[in-house]
Amino acid sequence: MNSNKFLRKSIMLIVMLLLINTLVAQDSITFSWQSSHRCLGGKLDYGYLVIRATNGEQFTIDWGDDSPIEAKIGLGDTNIYLFHNYYEKNYDSCIVTISASSADCKFTYLDCHSDFCDDVVTFQISSLLLACSNLEYLDCHKNCLQLSDLYAIHLVINEQSGKLFGTQFLPYQPLTGGMSVDFSAQRIFGGVETFFSVWKNGKEAVFNVDYSIDNGVITFINDGVYNVTMTNGAIISHPNYPASVVAGVDMFSISISESVLSNFKIYPNPTSNIVYVKTENGTIPEVKVYSLDGRLLQQICKTEIDLSEYSAGVYLLSLDGQMVKIVKK
Repeated sequence: MNSNKFLRKSIMLIVMLLLINTLVAQDSITFSWQSSHRCLGGKLDYGYLVIRATNGEQFTIDWGDDSPIEAKIGLGDTNIYLFHNYYEKNYDSCIVTISASSADCKFTYLDCHSDFCDDVVTFQISSLLLACSNLEYLDCHKNCLQLSDLYAIHLVINEQSGKLFGTQFLPYQPLTGGMSVDFSAQRIFGGVETFFSVWKNGKEAVFNVDYSIDNGVITFINDGVYNVTMTNGAIISHPNYPASVVAGVDMFSISISESVLSNFKIYPNPTSNIVYVKTENGTIPEVKVYSLDGRLLQQICKTEIDLSEYSAGVYLLSLDGQMVKIVKK
């Protein structure tokens, strides 16, 4: 009788262990990878990342752009370099999923920092979800993650030396006078308040003169190019790569449908992709397109300027030395 009870208990234990094993979540990494700008000359750089996985175990990469799912074999402590070129498919944003093929495959290392091409960011990660039980190292600087993303990642990795968060750069937002940007979701983590540092045109902005802030909602009062830097002491990162998020805002006092300069008319502004230049005498002007930080993006002689290859934001148009701001939606 006792032996039968022992046998039944043993069988039940084995069944429970099997059930528990099947319920163990497999490691996965999911992120949104978006193209930002094309490099000068029209070439869009490829995106790449580096990963380490358990030696001999298989994992897959779904690039999210209808290309075939790739299968890779982990090499233990050896880096695996993953490359992908979105240029031919012309995708602006893709959700990438890296999945362990079994519970035995563990991801321990991920390098997804963004690089620059001609000083322009080509690909950036705008969201990152880690379901990893053994991740020891992550380098994600120069992407456009929110503080909330960094805080969630911070909870996954134990050692500070393995958290290379660095600075995240959010896309510029064009606003009209008196408008606000809601950063309330980035205001508090782990009981620690986020510190907001606001600069205008390269100088520290004046509170209640240039901007006001209420529970993470910032209202911009005067015209200018603003940078809002957010830091939070609850997010622990490598000392050489402190975690911060920079949000750019370009504020106009009025919303304009067209811009009129002497001898030129530029429309529509804001634009979706195409800006037209009309001259009084019908000549074709030399047009230079600059980014807000002064980089020359285009130099053409046309009355039709195509901005479709650039991300939404504010650009400067120069015609015979006259400058106008163009907002791309």
